[in-house]
Amino acid sequence: MAALIGTLFAASFLDCLNPTAIAQQLLLQASLEKKRKIWFFIAGMFLTNLALGLVVYYGAAEPLLRLWRHISDSRPALAASLLLAIGVLCLTAGGLLSLRVLRSRRRKGEGTEDKEGAKLPRRELSCPVLFGLGVAFTGAELTSALPYFGFLGAMAAESPHAAVVVLLTAVYSFVYVLPLILLCFAYNALGKTRAIAGLERVMGKVSAWILPAVLVLFGVFSAVKGISGLL
Repeated sequence: MAALIGTLFAASFLDCLNPTAIAQQLLLQASLEKKRKIWFFIAGMFLTNLALGLVVYYGAAEPLLRLWRHISDSRPALAASLLLAIGVLCLTAGGLLSLRVLRSRRRKGEGTEDKEGAKLPRRELSCPVLFGLGVAFTGAELTSALPYFGFLGAMAAESPHAAVVVLLTAVYSFVYVLPLILLCFAYNALGKTRAIAGLERVMGKVSAWILPAVLVLFGVFSAVKGISGLL
């Protein structure tokens, strides 16, 4: 067990040094007026890392993977069509959201004040959307999380009790998001500096484009995979 705990902290330390996640949170937190809402993004990452780790450990994902491999091998055109359909749906949703943002900006004239000089509320990402982004980012990065898979393999070799599996996986997931938690506190402590204020001004203008951009990028990726499978 001591070796397993050592593996846990060594692997989670390597896994938490994730510049992509740190950059994502920094940009999202800069775009939020209510900084405490960033905890929904962190919670999404923590819970997704925990849930997917347990799914992989107990092999619950194996039936779905077998089904997808069966479809890909026996009916490759169907699998490619599904990917293309998902891509088209994401592109459509991203396009509609982009049009909504453009109409909103046109009505407000890109300004921050109304005709009487009162400050208009800034549109920002909602709590469910922030949670969903945390889920999506963690799920996308799990495919390359070699330290996590190494820890899960070491834990499978030990075969601990189910409660211990959940506890150790939760500790790993906490260490995984620990830099984001520390960044949250550090950002709030430095909130009055000139650099942070400038970043927030920039992100205040582009925050409404984050979700449409994510949908469009995922849609393009899925559509390209689908089209390449059909050719």
